[in-house]
Amino acid sequence: AKILATTPTTGQLFWQIVLNGMCYCAYNQTSFMVLSRVSFVTHATLNVMRRVVIICVTSWWFSTAVTSMNVLGIILAID
Repeated sequence: AKILATTPTTGQLFWQIVLNGMCYCAYNQTSFMVLSRVSFVTHATLNVMRRVVIICVTSWWFSTAVTSMNVLGIILAID
C-alpha cells in the first residue's frame, strides 16, 4: 500500500507534537526505571538492541531495501 504524503493541519500537528512529547517522556521514565534495576552494561546492551529492533522494524514497515552501505552505516551509528 502506498502511503500518501499529506500536510497535517495545525490541530493535527499540535496533537502529534503532544503525543511525541508524551511518548518521549514515558521512554525516559522507563529508561531510568530499568537503569535503577540493572547494571549500566546491561542497560547499554538493551539500548543497542532497541536501536537494532527499531531499524529492522522501520526497514520492514517502509519496505526499505538495506544495502551493504546501509549496514555499514548502521554498525557505525550503533557503536
